[in-house]
Amino acid sequence: MKTLQAQPLELSLKYPKLDFIHLKGKVFGEYNIIYRINDSYNIKDLDRVTSKHQLLFQKFENKIQQMNLILVDSVFSNILADLALEVLLGKISSFNEYVDLRKDSIMISREWDRKFYKYKLQTFIHYLAFSNISEPQVCKGEIYRDRVYYGKGSSNEIEYYPIYCLHKIQKMLLKQMKVKINWKKSHVLGQEANICLEINLD
Repeated sequence: MKTLQAQPLELSLKYPKLDFIHLKGKVFGEYNIIYRINDSYNIKDLDRVTSKHQLLFQKFENKIQQMNLILVDSVFSNILADLALEVLLGKISSFNEYVDLRKDSIMISREWDRKFYKYKLQTFIHYLAFSNISEPQVCKGEIYRDRVYYGKGSSNEIEYYPIYCLHKIQKMLLKQMKVKINWKKSHVLGQEANICLEINLD
């Protein structure tokens, strides 16, 4: 959906039941993930982590947030915890980069790997954009169809992304959505590391 002349304020007045959300700077989710430091290592600061096997995923700090991820997949919390470690190690900064990076030895082929993770992350993006999956309240899978995202397109025109343009917004966010560590909210305490993963759009 493209509108070259109608501005968000004009559309808000014309369609008061729609929730127009600017994509620039939008924070889609924040997850505090708890890991146990491998007993073979003495790690006092997160910047000393040099390999994924040094941190063993335990749980999400917010149990409801973790349970909400079951809507995507029964093991999606493990996938997101692994993704956070790749961000911590500086290997990725987007979902798309994680898809390219991930290769499991149990999978049949590299192509299958890519399709699996791409599908799961696109599903996650769907829930991030149109539900309360990232909030500390129980998400029952309800989709908020009144949300309309907007931002500047490649030709400087305003582009709009309502629910019926789902494939378009999934494709765009898979590539452009940023995953980063919020260092102010991340810490090491004893044998436990808490990593705050932030998902946003610059």
